[in-house]
Amino acid sequence: MDERADFAVSPVPAGQRTGFMGNLFVFSGWTVWAGGPLFAVFLLQGLPLWQALLATLLGGLVLFAVVTLLGKIATSKGVTTYLLANYSFGQSGMRFVGLIMFVAISGWFAVSTGWCGNLIAGALGISNWYVIPLLAFIYGIAAIMGYRAVTTVGYITMPILIVLFPVLLIVVWINNPTGTTAVMSVNVPVIAGAAIAFPYAIGLMINNWIMGCASSPDLTRYTKSFKHVIILAALTLIPLYTFINWMGTPYGVLTGN
Repeated sequence: MDERADFAVSPVPAGQRTGFMGNLFVFSGWTVWAGGPLFAVFLLQGLPLWQALLATLLGGLVLFAVVTLLGKIATSKGVTTYLLANYSFGQSGMRFVGLIMFVAISGWFAVSTGWCGNLIAGALGISNWYVIPLLAFIYGIAAIMGYRAVTTVGYITMPILIVLFPVLLIVVWINNPTGTTAVMSVNVPVIAGAAIAFPYAIGLMINNWIMGCASSPDLTRYTKSFKHVIILAALTLIPLYTFINWMGTPYGVLTGN
């Protein structure tokens, strides 16, 4: 019963914990979400490119610290974020933390589903009512599957991203070879007159994935050692998450959208 439910109410036994490479794909799939590329384009609203990149990296360092601190406990105890809250806040506090996470993740679910649904529907030229309910169903199934679903996402999406992103960049450059100058210029605001401050950009980067990091014990409890947590968090929350966030930047700059 516990295995089918991702050990929702009991610690993950040593025999069910995953090796480093398996967890690398899991953590990679965990950092992939639709709003990342959109977020990076938003950072370029009046902010120089180097500052936007630096804000992403600094925010990633803060998220890295959150995941490693929580991962130290999660690796030792092997239980979910919800059950870990019992150690700090007791039974009543644990329920309150669970309620906060339920509301926050429900909001994330709604925004991600709506954003992806509108994007796909717009590309296909059909009503979003044909797309959003289907996506909600798929996401719901993935949520029920839990850890196994994140594993599947990692194994599928990371090879696709590594291959597809350079291909798309080449296509964009062929279609608009002069656009490279716009992408690499000192200041490339997508919307004229818009501007955000550098500290605000760092805060946005942290806010962008803080709920994911707060619930990271749901993943790190499957690691075999705290050393794995540190390396996995460093690889995924700094270079990889920065890469995912900035995938959409050339397209946003070149299309002005």
